[in-house]
Amino acid sequence: MNRRIESDLHDDAADAVWLQSLLHDDAERMPYLDDAGFSARVLQALPPPRRRWLEGLSGLVIVAALGSGLLYLVGLLQTPLAGMADRTVEHFSLVLAQPTPGSLLSLLAPLLALYLAGATLLED
Repeated sequence: MNRRIESDLHDDAADAVWLQSLLHDDAERMPYLDDAGFSARVLQALPPPRRRWLEGLSGLVIVAALGSGLLYLVGLLQTPLAGMADRTVEHFSLVLAQPTPGSLLSLLAPLLALYLAGATLLED
């Protein structure tokens, strides 16, 4: 699989060199075309660039608020969650002490689900 990626990267680099040479050759053959200031007017008419840091800051505030709310809920559910954590650790220790295909599946299925969810998020 890595060889295919390296091959694709090599092909992209070769295509970029080929395209650059075509553009360079074409620019040498064609004289400059005066557009009577059209390009400058178009560039002046473009809106100013947006402030990306402000969008990142608002996202950070939203994540912080959600995290605070989640911590509050965890504080409310601390006692039941502690009991559930104890049962989960006990289950895992029993599975690892006497592994069977079904019990190993109960360990691997959640990990596979998390892996697939992460891979799906990274693709987008």
